[in-house]
Amino acid sequence: MLNRAQHIEILEIAIAREVESIKLYLALAEYFVTKDISKIFVDTANEEMKHKNDLELEVMKFGSVIETENDFSNVSIEDSDVLGELLLPEADYKNFLLLAVKKEDAAFRFYVDLLSSIKDQQSREIIYELAQEEVRHKLRFEIEYQMQSKEN
Repeated sequence: MLNRAQHIEILEIAIAREVESIKLYLALAEYFVTKDISKIFVDTANEEMKHKNDLELEVMKFGSVIETENDFSNVSIEDSDVLGELLLPEADYKNFLLLAVKKEDAAFRFYVDLLSSIKDQQSREIIYELAQEEVRHKLRFEIEYQMQSKEN
């Protein structure tokens, strides 16, 4: 069972991961300016923002407040460490969809692994809900990838 400090530390890690996801998806939305393509990334970024806010509320329940990034209005490709390596001439929408699938799978596994160490029922429910959201994101990107594969 986690003590208070450990619980807060894990929540801070989860928040940092959500911030990274928000930046990635907003950068991808900017990179793929086509409205239909951009929308999937903007929608996912907005959902990741909700996850971040939920996790911050969990931290507050422990009587702590953490300073996190809240202004994502100027996010660009250069802000994403992941994208810097992937922006090659042959990188296309399908490559980034596969990246998103992997990212969402990793997030899902992170939350599932976290569940085993959290005993507080309310916190478990929130982490479980976040795990479900991440697997929905993964499925959304997998479906989009399959649709793109059929078109090409």
